[in-house]
Amino acid sequence: MKKPLQFFATFFLCAAFVLNVAAQETLIRNGDFTGPRVEPGWVNIHEITNTTGAEFWHVQFNQALTQDQIDNLEAGETYELTFYAKAGDDKEIAVFFGEEGGDFHNLLDPDLEDNGIIELTTEEQSFSFEFVADTFDAMKLGFEGGKDDNSYSIGHVSILKKVEEGEDAGDDIINNGHFGPRDFEDTWFVWVADWEGVTASALINDWFLWYADWEGIIVDLTIEDGWANIHDIDNTPGSEFWHIQFNQEFTASQIGGIIPGASYTLMFDAKAEADKQIHVFFGEDGGSFRNLLDPDQEDDGIIDLTAEEQSFSMEFTGETFDAMKLGFEGGLDNNGYSISNVEILLDEPPATVVDIIVSSHLHETLATAVVAADLVDALSGEGPFTVFAPTDDAFAALPDGVLDDLLDDPDGELTDILLYHVVAASALSTDLEDGQEITTMLDENVLVTINEEGVFINDAEVIVADLLAENGVVHVIDAVLLPPDDDTSISDLDAASFKVYPNPASDRLHVNTDKGAAITLINTMGSVVHSRTAESDKISLDVSSLPVGIYFISVENKGERVTQKVIVK
Repeated sequence: MKKPLQFFATFFLCAAFVLNVAAQETLIRNGDFTGPRVEPGWVNIHEITNTTGAEFWHVQFNQALTQDQIDNLEAGETYELTFYAKAGDDKEIAVFFGEEGGDFHNLLDPDLEDNGIIELTTEEQSFSFEFVADTFDAMKLGFEGGKDDNSYSIGHVSILKKVEEGEDAGDDIINNGHFGPRDFEDTWFVWVADWEGVTASALINDWFLWYADWEGIIVDLTIEDGWANIHDIDNTPGSEFWHIQFNQEFTASQIGGIIPGASYTLMFDAKAEADKQIHVFFGEDGGSFRNLLDPDQEDDGIIDLTAEEQSFSMEFTGETFDAMKLGFEGGLDNNGYSISNVEILLDEPPATVVDIIVSSHLHETLATAVVAADLVDALSGEGPFTVFAPTDDAFAALPDGVLDDLLDDPDGELTDILLYHVVAASALSTDLEDGQEITTMLDENVLVTINEEGVFINDAEVIVADLLAENGVVHVIDAVLLPPDDDTSISDLDAASFKVYPNPASDRLHVNTDKGAAITLINTMGSVVHSRTAESDKISLDVSSLPVGIYFISVENKGERVTQKVIVK
């Protein structure tokens, strides 16, 4: 039954939570360059547990080549694989490029002379392998280090055709060889021999250096005392600003944290070896490359640096794109430049939590539902409110037909579902504690869980926290919260099958079902990638080493089988 909104808003106004007007966190990751991810262009394969002393190939950091990448290889031509590498301690790794499956033909060592093995130390080294290209139906590049527990790091990976000086080497065969975070999960993955108890994970970095190496430009980057220093520039062509870039690619969570139409300020400190102009860019990465810092192209985002440290601030209006980046571009001369203390902060919060929802590209379904249930005016009131806001993907993960049924009954179950996502008080992420129960406006509690895997509201993970409005706060979650009312059609449907969360998943996939149920995870090719019997009514599957994409999880129990699509991101 629909609950009177004004009653709960008044009743919970004096609840345990009070309105907290703390400033919103910066949108930038690691803007002071002091966190653990401060080496742009590198990936660290770490947290290796390998008590069995397994084979090289039992810990792999791979790129599975797409058909386009394979088609770009010219059989019979000579190519060169280049990369940098180092290790937590002296370590051997095997480097593989060739056939994935079949004979596992390694083009880097076709005669099996040294099996592609190289020796790493704690010092950064550069490596190169020349090879004659061949193509196979399936191909991969792999850096394999399963002999011991030592971590190892790979940087700046490239495969280019060998050509005469002045000739065009063509496109790099490797995708995202600088390990940009936005595309990382689409291009690289860790694979381990988990059946032997081997574990490993990959840590990428928050910033990266990009430059037009095809023009002969050379540039280096070091991080020191909270400064990112772009130095030792050799830019004899005198190229464009954008031919030397120090960038942060925005993740989906960062983009989801931008409130369209809201006012923001980018702040940073900068200096140069000598007087220098740089171009500052924040906006669309690709497409029309719309720069939000200078949408009218009045000054093209150009600022003047000197040898003296200066502080800069640039105001802009929030807008979102499918791909976004922040870049400090300085390709006009050989002068080095340094960046520090980068932040993007919200100036004035939107008036209401409804404004955040309706302007978000992640919440079109939720916005439609709030309007259909006639809750816009109520949630635009004085508040304060906390809204746990499921994404469009979360609604899409509901069983077929359920969302349509809810929208067809806006005054009934839809309203109950929405009120179960709202608290009539302000609960910032700093207010939440593990095991805490919060009473929603449906007069039912949600449970807060905080562990090493993240922050969860019931079974939904908080993927963006603390989007502030004048009348409350919005937390973005990756699943729809289901009220514990057995009369609701969603609860019946859920109880009759099983529950999977979070979906999409990047690390572990949790399954709630009956003890003894047979659980199978299948890829789109029909191959079984996980199979087990539920030891209890709640199990967890490790999907961190699986390639990103669509999978199907099947649960068979008491003669019935139910299948659901899941996404590994």
